Amino acid sequence: MSSRAKLYLALLYLLELFLLVGFALTYDERPGLILGRYTAGYLGFLVLLILPAPFLPAFVRFMARESKRQTKDGRAIKIGPRAKCAYLAILTLLSLAALESIIQVARAFRPPGKTREYLIQFHPFLQVVPDEMVYDGVNRDHFRGPDIQKARSQTHRIFCLGGSTTFNPFLKYEDSYPRQLERQLGETHPVQLLNAGMSWYTSQHSLINYLIRVQEYQPDIIIVMHGINDLIRSFSPPRAAMGAYKSDYSHFLGPQADMILDLDQQRQPTLADTLFLIRNTSSFFSRHFFKQLRVERHEMETVDVGAFSSLDAYRRSMRNLCEMAQAHGVKVILVTQGFLYKDEMSAEEKAVLRFARESANDGHRMASMRSMKRGMETFNEATRSIVREFRLPLVDIEKTIPRNLDYFADDVHFTPKAAKLIASAIKEKILKEGLLDRD
Repeated sequence: MSSRAKLYLALLYLLELFLLVGFALTYDERPGLILGRYTAGYLGFLVLLILPAPFLPAFVRFMARESKRQTKDGRAIKIGPRAKCAYLAILTLLSLAALESIIQVARAFRPPGKTREYLIQFHPFLQVVPDEMVYDGVNRDHFRGPDIQKARSQTHRIFCLGGSTTFNPFLKYEDSYPRQLERQLGETHPVQLLNAGMSWYTSQHSLINYLIRVQEYQPDIIIVMHGINDLIRSFSPPRAAMGAYKSDYSHFLGPQADMILDLDQQRQPTLADTLFLIRNTSSFFSRHFFKQLRVERHEMETVDVGAFSSLDAYRRSMRNLCEMAQAHGVKVILVTQGFLYKDEMSAEEKAVLRFARESANDGHRMASMRSMKRGMETFNEATRSIVREFRLPLVDIEKTIPRNLDYFADDVHFTPKAAKLIASAIKEKILKEGLLDRD
């Protein structure tokens, strides 16, 4: 190998090392990361950066030497290093152009692919509703369950209202507690059960949801479970909120946060804005390359929270929902919300907690696990007081589900095992109260 080829080889190794070190010096504040800083996908990307290293000497030798080729008519053609570099550059540009074209076409034809959730599921009054292109088991009316007619039938009609713990996007439709409840009740009674829950929904969302969507289906029973989403509305995390707490929750953007941020960052379009490869590569570099040296790692201070501003708003919305449903002759079942928080937690259990870091903070301080536990107990007690006030059936899930990783995937979201237990508890309450007995 010539001295010039050795120089090029050294430069390639230095470039690879520079990229590897730059991308390795990143960090992520999510729990459960490999080596405390990398997701599995990102670690795979780092491995891909290392893979070319053994082949670089052979590549440089090939590029540095003159190659001889013979045409079909017997003529000898010599391909020098400069020609090889030109061919490589042209081939690279053509490949990138082809890839860019494929991405452009794929983005232009959204269906049957999935667009960003906040676009395809946008609702002007509920922020988002589930869509069949995003989740399994969603019907044409954006409820999780089979299509039904609005006209009342002889079949018992039940709607489950709540947030992601009711909708549970992390479970298959068949594993969610409403679907399991429908199967269990269906063994002895004709029922139609629709899941009207959705990620991010608070008691205020369910009040609006009942008023403008659920009510017109003339349900016999509604089952309502809330807690955690109303609790985190007491905070104003920078990633999902704007400004201080407001009692109508208008400070908390929730699922529309990405949309607001996108609109806020719009600018006069440039060539780079039309080239996905350039834009995405540039964004990837800015988010990860030497991030540990460029950006000060932000560790939020953990503090105990004494009071929760959104508690009164929660009581108000739940009371209004119960009053409205009872005025329409609809039977109401309230369900307390289960949670993983407890005084003594294992390292594995602490690793899955995410709500305080993601939502119960102000960007500098986040609620302690003890505060989150007290908050859930407080909101569940508010649910019990409303049950007593309106003389409603209560399914006290907080006291039913064991607090361990067999039943919880994170702070509050259920595993299939927990969903089955919840379905059984609600079924027992419905049958015990005789709520499926016709008047």
